Amino acid sequence: MRLFRNFSLALRLKMNNKFLQVILTFNFLFLTCLSGYSSLDSYWQTGEPVRGLSARSLSMGGAAIASAADSSSLFSNPAMMKLDDGQKGLANVSPGLVFFFDKRNHSYLSADYVTTDNLYFQMPSASIIWSGAKRNNVIFGFGFFSDLNFDYNLKEADTSAGTTDIIEKEGGFHNWALGMNWAMADWVSMGFTYLWGRGENLTDYTYITATQTGDFINKTSDYQRLTGDSFVIGGNFSYEDKFNFGLTFRSNFDMKLNDKNSDGSIFTATESIFEMPYNLSFGANYNFKDGNDSKITFDAIFSNWRDSRYWVTKLNDVKQTKTELNPLYKNVWEYHLGLEHSPSQKTTLRYGFSYLPDYPNPSEALPSVSFGLGIIVGRAIIDAAGEYAWRQSTQERISQTATGFDDVIESRLKLLSTVGYKW
Repeated sequence: MRLFRNFSLALRLKMNNKFLQVILTFNFLFLTCLSGYSSLDSYWQTGEPVRGLSARSLSMGGAAIASAADSSSLFSNPAMMKLDDGQKGLANVSPGLVFFFDKRNHSYLSADYVTTDNLYFQMPSASIIWSGAKRNNVIFGFGFFSDLNFDYNLKEADTSAGTTDIIEKEGGFHNWALGMNWAMADWVSMGFTYLWGRGENLTDYTYITATQTGDFINKTSDYQRLTGDSFVIGGNFSYEDKFNFGLTFRSNFDMKLNDKNSDGSIFTATESIFEMPYNLSFGANYNFKDGNDSKITFDAIFSNWRDSRYWVTKLNDVKQTKTELNPLYKNVWEYHLGLEHSPSQKTTLRYGFSYLPDYPNPSEALPSVSFGLGIIVGRAIIDAAGEYAWRQSTQERISQTATGFDDVIESRLKLLSTVGYKW
């Protein structure tokens, strides 16, 4: 199980409008501080599936399969990469913040609570799409998208035993994306995106034991390098200018882990494979055609986690016999619901709800509610969104004892902004 506990482990724009210059400067200053999207591996054992890659999508519950209207569609559904008549390109960048609260109650010691309050930077996406044909029926895209990432710190003291655990984890898995969309007719299009995934994880575990002669400190460090490529195929179909449908398939892939572990003077190098699931998604969007251009959208995403396996390929450069192990994950369905309307021609309000089951135990889902505002200023599109999520669950203990479970209460507030520029 150590594998699972450790595994879960850049566009300048010129404008004359001073307001836009302030907004863009703020966002790009954010980018200089970012090392990637941050989340917590306590949500999921192998990382949180990232939805809501732009502020628009986040505000609509993460729905994007049939409703994405920005360049992040390169990842969510490449068939949705579209430009208006006369438009040649669109670029988006999306920095933000995550506020997290985690409270753990050890089952074996009911009075022993461990609480963690953290603030993290995030950048789910930065992408650009451009026209490859005069009629805009061929669109190309390139971007950066973060997935399955974490940043977590925990300190727990057991006063009765005189021991203290300190766990520090950071890292992430990021995808560089290259794709295209072909509109075969006004009502149908198809898209393809190749995802080049790379990442790294670092874990420091410090175990302190108080003795009469002083503290005895034992520190273990673990470094992982992650690689894994996949692709997304998407389709988009519209009917009578009111209905819009989206379908996507993201391939399963083998995540390769090169692990270097240091426990004092003992060093271990392990190479492993973890099979990541495929995703099959369906989205529907309905335009009410009213005075406020009101729309409702719904996504359903299936992930076959039950078929995931892992195995060690090398141990200290010695090849190992392939022995597949089953983590006993479950297949999951996640759901996303969003609503938007425009009280004025250049202002849009959005609301959303999502339901994301946890694949080790689907009954322990993480529901969320979200809201957002979008405004158009000249050639710029500015969106801001907030999402609040909460759940109570039973999770494998990560400190003090090697086995056992904790009752855990988790909540988070995610704030995300997206600045887009079209030309």
